[in-house]
Amino acid sequence: MLSLPAKPVQVSAHVDFVRLGETTLQACLVSEGLVGRFGQTAEGKRQFVSVHVPGELVDLPSVMMP
Repeated sequence: MLSLPAKPVQVSAHVDFVRLGETTLQACLVSEGLVGRFGQTAEGKRQFVSVHVPGELVDLPSVMMP
């Protein structure tokens, strides 16, 4: 069995838990609710680029890349 470190965190709605341009050192597993990923337009507006559902790992590629 694989044992991975985990730190459960509850994030309220409308709160950025990884800010735009921030480097992360861990991946996030969505256990409940929905998580939206967005980019920023040249005018500074947010544009959704993906939605993550329970069971998905978010930011996994950023953990694998140096």
